[in-house]
Amino acid sequence: MTVYYADSSALVKRYVKEVGSTWVQAICDPVANHIIALAHVGLAEIAAALGVKYRQSVLTAEVRDGLLRDLQRDGRDQYWLVDVDQGMVTDAIALTRR
Repeated sequence: MTVYYADSSALVKRYVKEVGSTWVQAICDPVANHIIALAHVGLAEIAAALGVKYRQSVLTAEVRDGLLRDLQRDGRDQYWLVDVDQGMVTDAIALTRR
């Protein structure tokens, strides 16, 4: 088992076929038994990206709505949702200097 921190742009690939989707889907497969950590706000960012895909006619309304249901289920059942505050952001920026 591995812990992965995924940002929203990576996890969009779980829901919409893009370059890298196969890898993201593999690490998110429950059989792989990985932990996928995501900032809480990432759920809204993924939903926004799905909205963009709909407005670009990449997704139909029905597909978008199904993916939004999947996202809510995954957020509840599969992702390790992380609260992020300003102190954590400041520390993370400082860590990039190492």
